Amino acid sequence: MTRSRQILLILSVCLVTGMSPCAWAGADIDKLKTADELWYHLAKLQQGPATQPQTPEEAMKIFGDLLREAEVVAKKFIDLYPEDPRRWEVKIVRAQALGMLATLEERQQDLKQIMPILSEIINGKDVPVPIELEAYRYLIEIHVVLGSSEAKAFLEKAAKHDNPHLAEFARQRLEFLKVQQSPLDLKFTALNGDKVDLAKLRGKVVLIDFWATWCGPCLMDMPHVLKAYNDYRDQGFEIIGVSLDDDKTRLLAYLKEHGVSWPQHFDGKGFETPLIRRFGINGIPTQWLLDKKGLLRDANAQGTLAQKIPELLAE
Repeated sequence: MTRSRQILLILSVCLVTGMSPCAWAGADIDKLKTADELWYHLAKLQQGPATQPQTPEEAMKIFGDLLREAEVVAKKFIDLYPEDPRRWEVKIVRAQALGMLATLEERQQDLKQIMPILSEIINGKDVPVPIELEAYRYLIEIHVVLGSSEAKAFLEKAAKHDNPHLAEFARQRLEFLKVQQSPLDLKFTALNGDKVDLAKLRGKVVLIDFWATWCGPCLMDMPHVLKAYNDYRDQGFEIIGVSLDDDKTRLLAYLKEHGVSWPQHFDGKGFETPLIRRFGINGIPTQWLLDKKGLLRDANAQGTLAQKIPELLAE
């Protein structure tokens, strides 16, 4: 995830949705002694910051401080109370905090350090099933993000898991891996009746924009997408929209008002649309940037279009 996208997501939580204040404002961790004190403090941290950040820079700092404190508190709980029945949940919280910090600070390779924590949870003897499945899903995502040599084998094994939801998720991520290794095959009839076939766009750089008019961050980013389209269309750049809207009239009105002219996939099913389920898209905005061969080159292109589109056009 790019730094700009992380800022956008943080702001969407803290500013767009109006996060409710909580008790977290930094704490003297040394004073937290008992398992209950550490546990309740972790619960407060997961509610978010006590004050809403006013700028992207402030959001980044506050969120980073919150994550670092959560990791320290979780580690202290695990070290002091290794047999506490809540330890598995605390371990997943620690893994998530470390992962979000690595993403926030653009240290993706540090995600490798989280894998042993998640593996321990998965292989634990008395781990609650929801925690085990959550750890499994997170480990799958890390394998995909890192593109490790073991990723395909791990996902194939996970695709045979007894839990049907986890198995489906693993199959979706396998499909995602395939898109990085072979040209994406995508055909559909767009909202305006046009026939869309990615194979016919080979030789062009293509952005696939997963979005919706009800998504605040998507609308915040639309001016940048429009600018990229206008700047690079004549040079061999195209956009395909995949709308998760459920209101066709609202979508059409937005497209007309803002001059969004590229084709849109729409079936009104939101996250249940087969195209979304095929690739396991579980959050928007998501932007995929394909090169001239139809290969996925960036699965989180938001905020970097002005830099990456010219690079791919020049290849």
